[in-house]
Amino acid sequence: MNNVGKKLDKSTAKKLTGKNVLFIFVVFFLVIFGVNFVFISAALKTHSGVVTEDAYKKGVAYNDLLERARTQPEIEQKFSLEKNRIDWFIADHNGAAIDNAKVHAYFMWPVKKGYDFDVPLETTNHEGHYWSNIDLPLAGRWRVKLTAHWDDQEFHASHNVIINE
Repeated sequence: MNNVGKKLDKSTAKKLTGKNVLFIFVVFFLVIFGVNFVFISAALKTHSGVVTEDAYKKGVAYNDLLERARTQPEIEQKFSLEKNRIDWFIADHNGAAIDNAKVHAYFMWPVKKGYDFDVPLETTNHEGHYWSNIDLPLAGRWRVKLTAHWDDQEFHASHNVIINE
């Protein structure tokens, strides 16, 4: 017999009872809680949420940082990073080489923690050239922060370099 076009009689239709509504309601919220649990656990495992350590203290000290940057000595500098060798030439504003400085280069990998490292630079010719051989663990964009200390003076410089190898 063809059921098309026939109305359903009351005996074949399911009744919506309170138990059915409760079941649908509970299943709906279990699905929502399950999806939220998956997303929250994935978020907690992939990123700690901390972008800057001690952000409050760094924010409060920011004006001091700006003042130190404004009052740095005038320095002539030349920076190069070629074939795993870093070279930094520094001279005073008259062009005289600064050859008695303690110099460090801090390499920062901006993509992921764990690859940053500090390298002391040395001088052999005492003509303001400071150098070191380095082994960068990854190719890509690196930020190099250079610091020189000499005769109660301090100078900071920052350079971005791209390593293709």
